[in-house]
Amino acid sequence: MHHTRLQAAITALFETEATWVDSKMNFKLANADSSEAFARVDLERCLLGYESFTDTDSYFYTEVGRAQMRYLFDSKIQFDSYFNGAHFQFLRDSLCIHGGPFVIGFYEQKYGLIAEAIYMNALGIPLSFTYSIIDWFSNRGELEEKLNPMYCYIVSQLGANYIIGNVMHRSLKFYGAVLRNHKISEHANAFYFGACIGSLGNAKDWKFDVNYQY
Repeated sequence: MHHTRLQAAITALFETEATWVDSKMNFKLANADSSEAFARVDLERCLLGYESFTDTDSYFYTEVGRAQMRYLFDSKIQFDSYFNGAHFQFLRDSLCIHGGPFVIGFYEQKYGLIAEAIYMNALGIPLSFTYSIIDWFSNRGELEEKLNPMYCYIVSQLGANYIIGNVMHRSLKFYGAVLRNHKISEHANAFYFGACIGSLGNAKDWKFDVNYQY
């Protein structure tokens, strides 16, 4: 039997002076000529944004919708799920603070809170530091944590990124971070470090990323 799989993505960005819609949809089709065929449409991202304040060196905006967490927040380990909620961001000079509440399971009454602070161009060089914290919780509280240890979860991360420009006509980034789950005592710590060159966004773009995670 021949197995065929097709995948395509459509991205769209619509902007006005103070509002925007940022979206991405994935289309997947497999085994089109067999009884095991399936077709699936995934809404990877759909954010409706409004910029309520802007100045020469600062701004504040709100986004509501759905996106992969790694699209909004910086981590190689902890942000491998979806953000379904309200995202607020404030930037002034080199400091950016953003985050907000999100829904994990509406019918199960499971929610989360996340916040991240980024300090850019530290020491006048392309060096940035990040600190983030995320909390998953349920209205069933301690009972939920006993039944499902996944919700025994308050994780903070401290990270750094350093960018070198114009390497093979691409930017080269070195990065790393340490993480800790503050609600458990065993296997509570993690870290990662790596390097990345290039970026993806247009046709013929390329990217190479290598990292170590513990």
